[in-house]
Amino acid sequence: YKIISHGRKYRKKHPELLRIRSKKYYEKNADALKAKEKKRRAALKDAVYAAYGGYVCKCCGENGRSFLCLDHINNDVAQHRKMVEPARMYYWLKSNGYPRGFQVLCCNCNQSKKINGGVCEHKL
Repeated sequence: YKIISHGRKYRKKHPELLRIRSKKYYEKNADALKAKEKKRRAALKDAVYAAYGGYVCKCCGENGRSFLCLDHINNDVAQHRKMVEPARMYYWLKSNGYPRGFQVLCCNCNQSKKINGGVCEHKL
């Protein structure tokens, strides 16, 4: 506890020095840090998609990863964006135990659902 308390005091007393050290560390290790973050984000995305059925469109069966996205089943994306910024979506889903109300759709099915009042063209 004493060490933690000392660290907090030091950070509060020397914020500019720590900012400079942090910047130098990042500049020296930028490639490794970027690679580590990219790997961590990919693992998070894999976990989210696995929780919602894997990398396959629930409507048409498309399995090309670059075509897939998460869909709000109840079309309540506007309400949800007020709570969670889109860049933090995967983190939010994981920290909330992968709640119901989401599914994996390809971009075509997702857009078709939006245009047709919540129903994909495949299901009309």
